[in-house]
Amino acid sequence: MFFGSTSTAELYTPAVLVPAPVLLSTGDSTGQGAIVHAATGQLASPDNPAVAGEILAIPFTGLPDGSVIPPQLTIGGRLAEVLFIDVAPDTPGAGAVYVRMPSGVTPGPAVAVRLIYIGRTSNEVKLAAQ
Repeated sequence: MFFGSTSTAELYTPAVLVPAPVLLSTGDSTGQGAIVHAATGQLASPDNPAVAGEILAIPFTGLPDGSVIPPQLTIGGRLAEVLFIDVAPDTPGAGAVYVRMPSGVTPGPAVAVRLIYIGRTSNEVKLAAQ
């Protein structure tokens, strides 16, 4: 039996589109992220890979200052625990997100890292993981 009703929905489009955040890289052709071991300040590289449980600092641009919604970050497809965000005082929207390297990441010299903020996904950078 048909009752003649239909469903409707409205799509919201904001007046100003906000670009996705950007993770910074070392600038070489490998896509290596400018990701450092928080304890030493050394680059997490194939010669010095990240290990499960350690804290990493991952630089970014494009996050709004003062946001109460934290970003999410994936390493090798696994969600990393976001510990805090350190914003650059003289560069709006820039800083570093500090995360705990998740366990269960498949080791390798070029593990994918992405930042997600309110449904917008950053570029992908690479991280060496052990």
